[in-house]
Amino acid sequence: MPQICRSALVPFSAKQMFELVNDVESYPAFLPGCSGSKIIESSAMHMMASVDVSKAGIKKRS
Repeated sequence: MPQICRSALVPFSAKQMFELVNDVESYPAFLPGCSGSKIIESSAMHMMASVDVSKAGIKKRS
């Protein structure tokens, strides 16, 4: 499975960032190019989700 690793300094707490990243179902509302998202499985320790990305007529589900 492809993975993306990235770091950045942001003016938000770790709790705020976790809540943002963990809210997978809201991704289409604030992520440019995200046309859909779905939680595939979730537990107290992990989550697996699918994200649909669309740009210039091309669609990809990951």
